[in-house]
Amino acid sequence: MTEHNTQLAIIDLIKWRGGVATRVNSGSITKTVGEKTYRVKLADKDTADIIGLYKGIYLAIEVKHGKNKATPVQVEFLESVASAGGVGLVAYDIDVVEKLLDAIVVYGDKFHIYVVVEKPNQLFIGG
Repeated sequence: MTEHNTQLAIIDLIKWRGGVATRVNSGSITKTVGEKTYRVKLADKDTADIIGLYKGIYLAIEVKHGKNKATPVQVEFLESVASAGGVGLVAYDIDVVEKLLDAIVVYGDKFHIYVVVEKPNQLFIGG
């Protein structure tokens, strides 16, 4: 499965389970029309591939494939999400996301996650 297909599958899973999720494009694009060049800024460069909300918990998921690894700024973004009370995850497949969603238990305004995430996946938890 390609990285793009994994992203789509994760978004579908979160939505199917009652959450909200979307793919985020980051960086910028430029387009030249005639003599004018237009630059459109997208989300900040370090923003995770998928932003979601599940059981009231903010999710940021960086999807990787094969030997690719999250960059230090991507990890920093996921850590900042955890510091703000959400959950950040580097996911190499849909199974780790399913494990994460299964493990989220909400008590009032607090949540607990009882899950073991194996390498190369990385999990950052706030709350």
